[in-house]
Amino acid sequence: MRKKNIRKHTGNTLEHRTGEQKFKEADSRILLMFEANPMICTLWDENGGLLDCNKSALNIFGIENKQDFIRIYDTFSPEFQPDGRRSLEKRVELIAETIKDGMKKFTWLFRTSRGEDLPVEITLVKVDWEGEYRVASYARDLRELIASEQERNEAEQRTRIMLDTTPMACSLCDKNMYIIDCNQEMMRLFEIFDKSALIGQSFLFYPECHPDGRLNIEEAKKAYDTVFKTGYYKFEWLYHSSKGEEIPAEVTLVRIQWKDSYRIACYARDLREFKANLKKIQEAGKHSREMEIYAKVAEAASEAKSNFLASMSHEIRTPMNAIIGMTDLMRTDNLDEKQLSFFNDIKEMSKTLLQIINDILDFSKIEAGKMDILPIHFNLLDLFDNICSVNHFMAESKGLQFRSSFDPDTPQIIYGDDLRIRQIITNIMNNAIKYTQEGYVDFKITTIVEKGRRYIAFIVEDTGIGIKKENLPKLFDSFEQFDNKKNRSINGTGLGLAITDNLVKMMEGKIDVKSEYGKGTIFTILLPFMEGDPAQVQQQEFSNLFMVDSSVNVLVVDDNEINLKVAVAYLARHKIQADTAVNGAIAIQKVQQKHYHIIFMDHMMPEMDGTEVTKRIRALPDVWYRTAPIIALTANVTEAAQKIFSKCGMNDFIPKPIDAKLLNNMLSKWLPSNMISATSQPAGNTLPRVLPRKPAEVSVIDRAEGLAHASNDEAFYGELLFDFIKNHSADMQKIKSVLDTGDFATARRIAHTLKSTAALIGAGTLSEAAKLVENILTEKETKPALGYINKLEIEFDAVIKELSAIPQPVRMLASGRALDTNEAVVLIEKLELLLKSNNTSSLDLLEEIKITLSPFGGDCGKLIELIENFDFAEAAEILDKIKSGIVVTTQD
Repeated sequence: MRKKNIRKHTGNTLEHRTGEQKFKEADSRILLMFEANPMICTLWDENGGLLDCNKSALNIFGIENKQDFIRIYDTFSPEFQPDGRRSLEKRVELIAETIKDGMKKFTWLFRTSRGEDLPVEITLVKVDWEGEYRVASYARDLRELIASEQERNEAEQRTRIMLDTTPMACSLCDKNMYIIDCNQEMMRLFEIFDKSALIGQSFLFYPECHPDGRLNIEEAKKAYDTVFKTGYYKFEWLYHSSKGEEIPAEVTLVRIQWKDSYRIACYARDLREFKANLKKIQEAGKHSREMEIYAKVAEAASEAKSNFLASMSHEIRTPMNAIIGMTDLMRTDNLDEKQLSFFNDIKEMSKTLLQIINDILDFSKIEAGKMDILPIHFNLLDLFDNICSVNHFMAESKGLQFRSSFDPDTPQIIYGDDLRIRQIITNIMNNAIKYTQEGYVDFKITTIVEKGRRYIAFIVEDTGIGIKKENLPKLFDSFEQFDNKKNRSINGTGLGLAITDNLVKMMEGKIDVKSEYGKGTIFTILLPFMEGDPAQVQQQEFSNLFMVDSSVNVLVVDDNEINLKVAVAYLARHKIQADTAVNGAIAIQKVQQKHYHIIFMDHMMPEMDGTEVTKRIRALPDVWYRTAPIIALTANVTEAAQKIFSKCGMNDFIPKPIDAKLLNNMLSKWLPSNMISATSQPAGNTLPRVLPRKPAEVSVIDRAEGLAHASNDEAFYGELLFDFIKNHSADMQKIKSVLDTGDFATARRIAHTLKSTAALIGAGTLSEAAKLVENILTEKETKPALGYINKLEIEFDAVIKELSAIPQPVRMLASGRALDTNEAVVLIEKLELLLKSNNTSSLDLLEEIKITLSPFGGDCGKLIELIENFDFAEAAEILDKIKSGIVVTTQD
């Protein structure tokens, strides 16, 4: 019996051990599954306490061990979830709800230890645990899903954009021919404004029958059956718009896979214009045989005439060119006054005769239909400047005032025949100057819109003799001239305006003439605007104009205010806001405060010249100081000077006056390529002219050259002239004074600066005189220099006298409206009160600040930035500086 009990006890023990082993193995499997799960798995007690986590949780959150994970778990969630609830409170509530309901699924936002957002989908499951409850949490990483969803949305958006910008009418239809979706072009074709008018429709925009009597609904079903079988079908179809207008179209149907079925993509190309042109061609063909006979007869006559004119032109032009060439080469210094007058008449009449020959030949080409319009892409502003340059001197030689303006809103790059446009304007301009004895000639280019079409308008106005009303209808007739007795001294064939009229018509343009006899005439030539391609412009001043990134820092060092102003203005064309330094000490201080990508360094400055400044910069400890590009900005362009610049550590040099093209190339050469971008739109003069020359005036200043140095900006050029008076009117006195003390170096430096600044404003003779004084002063002897100094003084006084006679220029807004100082002061007083009281109403004045205060210069941009950032106290300080500057300008 005992043995039996022992066996029974032994059996129970083995059974217990076997069961315990099974439980352990099950626990191991569960633990293995828990640890191997790729999701974030955590275990919680019913009170919201974290008990355990798996390895995926540690890896994803970047934690090494479970103890640290449990300890800092609360930091893995932001304080607030996207729904605005606190993360800690929401977690406790969700665990409690899971204990109650058994399971909970929701989205959650974690944040890893690396600071990365981690959106997840969490499933909470209630688990029985030895008489208590636990909550198992499974979090699925949603980052890839969200990225995939975002990518899908972007793809759908791209598809929609491509569909809406397709120039053909597109729609998507189901198998029953009902429209599911369509693009904007289809809405335009049918003249509807709401897509819902099309969605779900089938035969809404079909007429019942085709012109041949076929029922459209039956033909449409045949087309659909065909495309479902073959996958592709093209045919012509007749629609009608929402207003009933017939729309012939070429329709292409394409079968496409759509989920578990097929859909039909429909593309319709509007054939109305094509049909209209075809009809015109067919109608024209009816008359072609008759016209062919007449054309052959006319062509033969025209050919004979053209051959005769061309031969005559060639035979006459050859000796005329020889006559003109020889008169240009002949000596005239041995002729007396009467002989010289005869000689000049021969030259003038030879040129007039050559122009007559050219006019006759052009007219014959037009009559024969052999005058071709050859359009190219060209810069209209360059053409404008060239025409102005030629006619400016022609007008002034007669004592006339020449005015010109180019509307800043007019496109610069256009497509057209620039040679024929030049011929048209030149003919009109020549007449204006020829028939005007006093007053002015004014030339404008702008754009206008007539009947929905945009035109380039060329307007020539004069105060000449005008045209009688009865002569206006005959103005463009061949060989017409009016008032022959009154204008007997004016040569010409009367063909110029006839040629002009024909050329304008060939370009599909028109001419309007308004004239009052005895008071003047206004010609307006309208040519259709065709936009040009900057990349194809021929003979541009710059093949590329380089624009600079806003992060580029540039310093200009020069002791002369005018040179600084010009350099800063040139750099502004490249979007560079340059810093300036008026001497070497300030330059060294600034380069230690800011790393400049380029430093433009004047050569001759007082106390410390540019070479010494460069050496000291190169000696500074940072590596940057030894490699920063330093470009000499100098009037010394001799080979010896260039060697000095190179030896002291300068990288390159730009001569004064600054050449825009050379500066452009210099920026390209020395700035990192990632900081510049090229544009083929060269800047030009868009401001009104403010420096008229008096009739018969003999000027000592070449305004054309000075304007070129001022980027062809008349207003800026005017400022430079007055800056010259302000900064250099005492130069002669200074030179004489320092020479009396034996200070040759200072006298030479003053002459050097005067040399470059005079050249800058176009006073070339004065510049040369200053150069001679600069060179002779190297001998350090006063007596040999006196003759040169006297010559310099004569030229200097002449320049100052001419400049003093010019009225002070008015600074202009970009719109051409003169600045209103009173308006600026009123705005400043209003803004002062708002800023001092921290009133946010100042934000409403930002646009007015930009328009009214920006043209006065100063820190207007900084003022706007401070107001936008609500830094009203500092903004008030900046405003006070701007106010002071405006007050000083007004007093000046």
